[in-house]
Amino acid sequence: MLGEHLGGDSRGEVGIRLVGLIEGLPFFAGVIPRNVTSNSRSRAARERVRKHREALRANGLRPVTRWVPDTRNPEFVAEYRRQVLALAESARANPEREAEYWKWAEAVQADEGWV
Repeated sequence: MLGEHLGGDSRGEVGIRLVGLIEGLPFFAGVIPRNVTSNSRSRAARERVRKHREALRANGLRPVTRWVPDTRNPEFVAEYRRQVLALAESARANPEREAEYWKWAEAVQADEGWV
């Protein structure tokens, strides 16, 4: 029966409650203990995160979000393989250009003056 409490006790202790049916199957939801609210948990977590971020900023860092290719994606793997094979074929066909490339790669890797 919807709303039926299936665990814990009637005072709201930890348990589960039947909240509905999804495609004919029962859907349950957890019951939060009466003495612990989600606000107190999230407030403590927010405070820990805030302190951690303050410490990082105090060390001269700033937050940055980066999106990178999903290397698990089969399309990415296929494209990566295609490009690597094209580079290998180009190196076999033009050994002098490959030597020029490696000279250039070593030159741009120099890290003098970056910091």
